Formats: sequence, structure tokens, C-alpha cells
Amino acid sequence: MNEDWCQAPQLQGELREANVHQRIESLAAEVRRNPGYRHDPVYLRTSRYVPPRWEVVPDAMPTLFDLLEDESEPAVRAVLGHWLFGYVHPYPDGNGRIARFLMNTMLASGGYPWTVVRIEDRAAYLEALDRASIDMDIGPFTEFMADRVKGA
Repeated sequence: MNEDWCQAPQLQGELREANVHQRIESLAAEVRRNPGYRHDPVYLRTSRYVPPRWEVVPDAMPTLFDLLEDESEPAVRAVLGHWLFGYVHPYPDGNGRIARFLMNTMLASGGYPWTVVRIEDRAAYLEALDRASIDMDIGPFTEFMADRVKGA
């Protein structure tokens, strides 16, 4: 009697286990190469914008900071830095807070006042960010932030 048939499910199970193990090892290696950045897709609750895939974040971040380093005008650097940091969305959480902090440090480096986005301005702020991220129209976001800096 041929008993090979009873070995097939075990072999398939071992192959599946090996495939799962390889996938886990691959993800672990990716995490080691990119510590701190997100390793999953993210979706923003209040936006139609979907940030780039997590696999591109490690390349996008140095490019973002190179762009900011090359920009000599602090106000331009602040607006671009805020918007692009949120656009890339490198972390699982806290990207908006970090983007506003980066914006303020870049504004302060140019002698501009620390600027707060007030809760009552949140809807307009998020709409302006959506226009920049979805429609590639940064004008409304630039105007929104300029108005906040003037009012600070």
C-alpha cells in the first residue's frame, strides 16, 4: 500500500510554515533597516488623501530634508516642510503634531513668531491640507498659514 498520500498534508503544512517564516523574517529585516518609520499602510480619518506606501518612506524622508535644506527662505521652508512631512506621513501616529513643530522651528529660524493652529480653525486647516495633498494646490494652505503667522 502506498503511504505517500499521508505525507503530502504534512509537507504542505511545512511549506506554508516556511513561507510564513520567510515573510516574517523579511518584514523583520525591513523594520531593522527602517527603525522608527511606519511599517503598515495608514489612512487618515478626516481626509480622502492616502499617504504613500510605507515601503517608500525611507527614500522619501532624506529627499524631503534635502529639499528643505536647499530652500533658503524660512517661510517657504516652513510651509513646504509642514505639508510634505504630513504628505509622506512617516510615523504611525503624531505626524500632524511633528509637522506643526517642524513648521514652527523653521519659522523661528527665520525670525517669525511661533504659530498655533487653533481648534476653531481645524476644519479650514484640514481642508487646506487636503487641497495641497489631493489636488496638488498648495496655495490655500500657504494662505492659511500666512494668515496664522500674521495673527501670531
